Amino acid sequence: KETDWYYDAIGLLTAAGIMDYHGSRVGPKAYMSRGQFAAVISRFYPDSVISPKSTFTDVTEDTPFRDEIVKVYELGIMNGVGDGKFNPDDTITRAQVVSVLNRITGRGSQNDYTGTIVFPMYSDVPNTHWAYTAIMEASLSHDYTLENQTSETWTQVDTTPIQREPGIYFVGFDYYYIDGETGLPVTDTTVGTLQFGDDGRYTSGDEEIDGYVMDTLTDLYNAGKLTDEQTQFEKLRVVYNYVRDNFKYLKRNYYKTGETGWALEEARKMFETGRGNCYCYAAVFYYLSRQLGYDNEIISGGVGHSLSPHGWVEIEFDGTVYIFDTELEMSYRKKGVYYYDFFKMSYSSVPWPYVK
Repeated sequence: KETDWYYDAIGLLTAAGIMDYHGSRVGPKAYMSRGQFAAVISRFYPDSVISPKSTFTDVTEDTPFRDEIVKVYELGIMNGVGDGKFNPDDTITRAQVVSVLNRITGRGSQNDYTGTIVFPMYSDVPNTHWAYTAIMEASLSHDYTLENQTSETWTQVDTTPIQREPGIYFVGFDYYYIDGETGLPVTDTTVGTLQFGDDGRYTSGDEEIDGYVMDTLTDLYNAGKLTDEQTQFEKLRVVYNYVRDNFKYLKRNYYKTGETGWALEEARKMFETGRGNCYCYAAVFYYLSRQLGYDNEIISGGVGHSLSPHGWVEIEFDGTVYIFDTELEMSYRKKGVYYYDFFKMSYSSVPWPYVK
């Protein structure tokens, strides 16, 4: 219909003989296969001569759009998917389409210059995504200089599309802190006690711990325990339960009340061995919850009426500080006692003293 947002685009390509249609229908909301897309793109190059042979094992003489697939491959516009295959019947993705259109228009998406843009434009396309560079190239208006006819150096970028509201902004399990004045991520600075690196992303300050943390969160996501639909607080409960249930106790050294600077060592020990004492449990939860955006604090103090040396984590909500004690809850559950819940427990409601 003339009121459809894609009416002019479909009309233009159909009139030019680029877009297929069947009778009076074009199927605007139907998915397009890689073979169909190859056919559409090939019509921009009507005079190209194609090879009589296909290099793909799944593209034979009987394959629909066989000639068009061979043409776009030989022109360097579309590639295979590995193992000598093209997968002509697979649905083509938006990321694949962007990569193809960049090649057609001569945009230098094969280069890594977009790494200088510290903030991903889309929350579902982190800078580790295989098509990140291509998508950023196609999405951001920019001036550039060209080196060796292939390599772009961006000289000026319109950052308006990537400006966001101030505060924490998540891209997968990475997150950034958006400056209220610029709408862009802060870099090489600390907000509260959270550290943000030169790429704008939160970091613990230790590359190995960052790797352990991201591997853990990714594993929980792949297992379906962390989901995109969960709130930040729901994700906090997931990682709390993970630390409580997936490590074993190992007697280790204690720290004095108020002592600091031990979290990295104790977290590393727990991640490496799967075992540790209360300080290790606290440290692993400390770093996992910080990766979820919580500006928390790790405590070395005393617990119980005898004030036994103990470690735990504090997080503040609405002006009230709460205790998170994965190790103590683990020890009670190991004894068959399940009625204690040390997740977000206020100091005023604990069954015994916590002294810091």
